[in-house]
Amino acid sequence: MAHNFDCRGITAGNAAMHYIQLNKSESFWFITKTPKSLIRALTGYEYSIMSKSKDLSENKKPLTDEQYRKLFARIDQGFALIEKISTPVGVQSNYRYLAVNAAFEKHTGLRDVEGKTILELVPEAEERILNYYDSVVAEGQQIAFEDHIKSMDMWMAADVIPTEDSERIIVLFTNITERKRVEKILRENEQRKGFFLRLTDALRPFDNPATIQELVTKQAMDFFQADRCYYCEIEHGNAIIRRDASVQYLPSVAGIYPLYSMPLFDTVIRAGRPLIVNDIEKSTIIDANVHALCLQLKVISFIDVPVIKNGTAVGLLCVVQSKPREWTHFETTIAEELAERAWAAVTRAKSEEMARIAEERLRSLNEAFLTTVNGSPLVESLQILTEIISRETSGEARSSFHLFNEDNTRLITVRAVGNMPDAFANWMDSIDADSYPLTCGHIDAKGASKLASDITLEPLWLPHLDMAKAYDIRSYWCFGLNWANTTLGILALYFSRNQQASPGYLTLATAITQAASIIISRHMDIRKRILAEEKYRTLFDSIDQGFCIVEVIFNRNNEALDYRFVEANPAFYKQTGLENAVGKTMRELAPDHEAFWFETYGKIALTGIPGRFEHTAESLESWYDVYAFRIGEARERKVAIIFNDIKDRINSEEAERLRNYILLEQSEQIALLGSWEYDLLQSVFIWSDGMYKLFNLEKGIAIEPEIYLKYATKECRAKAEHLVRLIKSGASDFDERIELKIGTQLKILHLKARIIYNQQGHPVKVLGVDRDITATFLAEEKIRKMEADQQLEIFRQTLNAQEEERRRISESLHNGLGQMLYGIKLSVGNLTINDALRSPENYAEAKKYTDRLLMEGIRESRRISHELMPTMLEDFGLEAAVDDICKQLTNGTLFHCVYENLNRRLPKYMELAVYRTIQELMLNIVKHSEASSATVSIVNNNKEIIIEVKDNGVGMQAANYAKQGIGLASIKNKVKLLNGKVRIDSTPQRGTLVRVVMPYQ
Repeated sequence: MAHNFDCRGITAGNAAMHYIQLNKSESFWFITKTPKSLIRALTGYEYSIMSKSKDLSENKKPLTDEQYRKLFARIDQGFALIEKISTPVGVQSNYRYLAVNAAFEKHTGLRDVEGKTILELVPEAEERILNYYDSVVAEGQQIAFEDHIKSMDMWMAADVIPTEDSERIIVLFTNITERKRVEKILRENEQRKGFFLRLTDALRPFDNPATIQELVTKQAMDFFQADRCYYCEIEHGNAIIRRDASVQYLPSVAGIYPLYSMPLFDTVIRAGRPLIVNDIEKSTIIDANVHALCLQLKVISFIDVPVIKNGTAVGLLCVVQSKPREWTHFETTIAEELAERAWAAVTRAKSEEMARIAEERLRSLNEAFLTTVNGSPLVESLQILTEIISRETSGEARSSFHLFNEDNTRLITVRAVGNMPDAFANWMDSIDADSYPLTCGHIDAKGASKLASDITLEPLWLPHLDMAKAYDIRSYWCFGLNWANTTLGILALYFSRNQQASPGYLTLATAITQAASIIISRHMDIRKRILAEEKYRTLFDSIDQGFCIVEVIFNRNNEALDYRFVEANPAFYKQTGLENAVGKTMRELAPDHEAFWFETYGKIALTGIPGRFEHTAESLESWYDVYAFRIGEARERKVAIIFNDIKDRINSEEAERLRNYILLEQSEQIALLGSWEYDLLQSVFIWSDGMYKLFNLEKGIAIEPEIYLKYATKECRAKAEHLVRLIKSGASDFDERIELKIGTQLKILHLKARIIYNQQGHPVKVLGVDRDITATFLAEEKIRKMEADQQLEIFRQTLNAQEEERRRISESLHNGLGQMLYGIKLSVGNLTINDALRSPENYAEAKKYTDRLLMEGIRESRRISHELMPTMLEDFGLEAAVDDICKQLTNGTLFHCVYENLNRRLPKYMELAVYRTIQELMLNIVKHSEASSATVSIVNNNKEIIIEVKDNGVGMQAANYAKQGIGLASIKNKVKLLNGKVRIDSTPQRGTLVRVVMPYQ
């Protein structure tokens, strides 16, 4: 509805005083910030300041009603004239709308408001907003405010203006909801970016999953200002909380929990989406059981975010408050992103940890096998295996090995192995296998594993629970050591808590069990063989294997020179072709016999370590499979030798392939590689199975070296031809890469070959390995791209510069500090008691001289240390480091240093390059310029670093700086490596300007 009132106005600057005549008896003045330019545009009139008391008729150009109405219709601000309604004391204030403009409805969405009260239109209007109006009515002072009106879901920026009528006020306002929404989004984006940047920086140095969980939860708890935060890994029906964060009055919840015992977790995981509860007392989705658990744990409000991968829950992030809290959409979004990031960080760390553990396990297993092969006692090999168990279970699992006696009636503990006490081993050894099926239910009759996660539930353990309690055993896992369909014994693992079977632990136990079975069977074979050799020695004359006992002859340096035959069976003569060998030495029988045989038997005689090997004996024109061991007392230096002539097997193709497989089977299982051999005498090219896999060919197909030409790419054709020539000629070892197109796949192979020579030094074979390095090559491509950008070259040259700097510091240490220390040594040598007694004055003078030398040495040491690596640069940055140089060098020359845009740290290599360049230039000024003052300027324009060093010294002749000393040459070389430029302007007696530009982004 339109209100019939008369309007007039005057302006002053950007403010306007307006007069409104509502009727004959009612009128008022008010002030607003309606732009004067808008009034002029609408009316064409200019207004001068006039007092409120002046009669409007005196204004020569008054504003007409129509013009003033147009003005109020055009302004964007909402306008409302309201009047306070009288209300009883203690009742909320209320106001009636008297007049509004068109923009009022646009900003508020309210229509037909004139004559109605605020509480009629908005019954839930905030008392806070009405209080603003009350203050203007009460005090008569204009106020401005920005506030959120929850009842209308809008933000308002308003000016509340008093009028001449104390009960009436004018409200000029703008709906700023959209602006506030944008500001909130920007603010939240900045908070999000800052939080995740800090989190990324905090996580970067760490690769331990538990440490990562601790950092994530601590940062999250601080960000959300929560009482507790933790991240769960969901694995095999368990929720694993490695670390958590909580306020001091809440206990840690770190541990492993079965999901069936955690109904809240199960609820979130089943939903597959975040569960947000502001107050469990008001929540309709929390059942009675979960409600009771939440109260017990002081979980009153929370955000639980599951991490779902491929339809399976793999993690859960929980943010908890011990009191009701309204969680915002922004907080929920942050929690969801944080859960994904936590999962990614923990997964990456676990993958790296698993790779590291696998590498350590492989290394330890190899050590255990080598210990066995070298003939060491069984306990040494088994102890290495128990150390693997302890390391990979973080000490949670204790272990022991038990082997069956010869008649399989009793298990005997292997002593000095594992980490169970001897008293426990004695108890285990006392249990008959007949009394309890294979000892307390360790394993079944077929040697299958037995896993008791809770021994109190195992009937066969019930009679022994006191013993289990005494040794803190709650879970007991047992694995049969089986070899060749025979159960050799058991590996037992003991846990101090109920331990459910997990794939990781089962994989570890399987690997240890298999390794132990191999090692034990190997030792049993050796033991049985030695017993058989001693027990049935008389039978050796009838066996097909060659057998002999030799006495090794050594020189004074314990180097084996020869060996004399003590005993030999008939098969010995048949397989060697020697005659009447007993009593004679090998060099008498075969003067050209290879040194390998003397060295090998000499080592066995000295160490007592048995040896099994295959080797050629060219002097006897044969190959032998040999097992040799020391016999008798060590001082007798006798070695028993059992051997077979395997010449026929070695010469057969099948035997040759088998030998290659034995040598390389472990390598080909670990890496994508294959091995090959080229017989230069017979021109035969032999591949391992791995080579056929690399080339996607059927096993057994005849192969020639020219196969590399068939698959080589056009770019590598010449290299392939070169490799074929090397293989077929045996000219030299080689180590090359080649690119092959095998089917539709492009492969990069790394070929490494070694030439095998006979006793005469002639090449007889080429042995090689091909490895698929396609993945490695792709990584190297990235490095080459870095080299294209000269990043890698800069790094290398920086290292070279560092080496040069260290050489210079070394010279300083030698020529300066070294000589001082030598002088101190001489001086201290003269400070004797006799000198002090004989001439105290001379002694005191010598002591002072020594003190001065020591102080000089300390100062020289500090100077060299500073030059070696400026701590100021490392700790405080380039600007502080250059200031430090200026202070050090300001003596005869006054340095003035100027910096621009160095508030952010540069990469270390760039900071060091700039620092060393400036240091060298300033040292040149001090040493050569005779300048009284110099200016050093460093500017970073975000594209390049610009260094200018200018002095007022004697300058240089053009010929001199064209020739360049070591300092300038060093600077130019460094700058050139960074794709930079150096310019020198110098005039004799007018100083020198050096300008250095280093590209930088």
